[in-house]
Amino acid sequence: MSAVKHAPATPLPWYFAPLSGVVRQVEYDGPKRVCSVHYREDAERDGDYLAHAANSYPKLVEYVRGVRGPVGAALLRELGEDS
Repeated sequence: MSAVKHAPATPLPWYFAPLSGVVRQVEYDGPKRVCSVHYREDAERDGDYLAHAANSYPKLVEYVRGVRGPVGAALLRELGEDS
């Protein structure tokens, strides 16, 4: 895993919303699109998951920073947050 810090270029929170027809989008701060998801059977679950994961990531990193020792350090490296 690289040592690149993972951070969104757009502010959180993100949420999943309809766009038009069969297209949905993950958006932030009103209707500003992060990405589009074309409809298929599980598209809504995928969009909800993307928004949930992005919104939860800062809390995860904050928690892992509190894990001491080699386990915490390894987890932060895996997340690309060890710097």
